[in-house]
Amino acid sequence: MRFVQEVFDNILCKGIKSKTGEERIWSGHVYVRTKDGWEVDSSKREEKPETNKIDPYTYKDTNVLVNKFGVRSHEELNSIERAIYKNIKELILEGEIKFTKEGLFELHKRMFKDIYDWAGKTRNVNIHGGTAIFAPMHNINSSLDFLFNNVINPFLSKLNDETDQDRIVSGAAEIYAELIAIHPFRDGNGRSSRLFIDKILQKRNLGVNWSMMNKKQYYEASERMIMAADASIMKALFQNNLTKMS
Repeated sequence: MRFVQEVFDNILCKGIKSKTGEERIWSGHVYVRTKDGWEVDSSKREEKPETNKIDPYTYKDTNVLVNKFGVRSHEELNSIERAIYKNIKELILEGEIKFTKEGLFELHKRMFKDIYDWAGKTRNVNIHGGTAIFAPMHNINSSLDFLFNNVINPFLSKLNDETDQDRIVSGAAEIYAELIAIHPFRDGNGRSSRLFIDKILQKRNLGVNWSMMNKKQYYEASERMIMAADASIMKALFQNNLTKMS
């Protein structure tokens, strides 16, 4: 409850003086601003929101994802995501994860469970990014199984003994590009995939400076992988933005 109140105070009402009686929705509950903070109004319950037929993950007549805060503004929702992601990212980088399909699902769930009910679950709609179409929803699990069995697991089995740093970086780039091409979740694919790769590279005291990547080249690399199964641009981006951990 305290964390929710901190998010309300620091994110949802940032720069705006909240008033007594103001209401916000969180995970199906209505929270009311009192003189002492945010409290649940047990007499009220949020009705199930109307959603779009084509994309039931979004509120009706918008492209804003249905969320536990009940906010319908991209700017507001992005602020919440950034704040929560910043906190959970540090915890994940300092801890351990499982390098399995289930581990990827759990990673995504940890990152987004406070915002979305579907965190950690594969999407049940088909989506695209620009002109690139991601894996069909019915092929997601089989595509992930193939990726783990034929790419990720063999890569990890040799990681500790691999002496060629270029092979390590190229292998990590290929895994990342494949995850982006599959896009298993409705949202948060880039962030969860980047953390997954960060944890892999940590094993060899390496990292990727994601913030320094050229955005145009990054999108070109992602599109090339999706459209032509070509990870060469992504591999070059990884090489050019490689960092070594002390």
